[in-house]
Amino acid sequence: MSKGSFNFFELHAEKLVLGVCGVFLLYMVWAFLISTPNTVEYGGRSVAPGELDEAILTAARDLEARRQ
Repeated sequence: MSKGSFNFFELHAEKLVLGVCGVFLLYMVWAFLISTPNTVEYGGRSVAPGELDEAILTAARDLEARRQ
């Protein structure tokens, strides 16, 4: 088969797929690492996922102190 029988898409399909994957990778890095982190609404305020356990524990301690 001669090289002239391939069309443009067949010759550059790998580059197109790599380009699409690269753009998707850049989007995922931006969306999940660079942009503002995810937050959870708890007690009327925005709390980062790493701070949620401490916020719940503080609320439980406050509730227990009010009960006594």
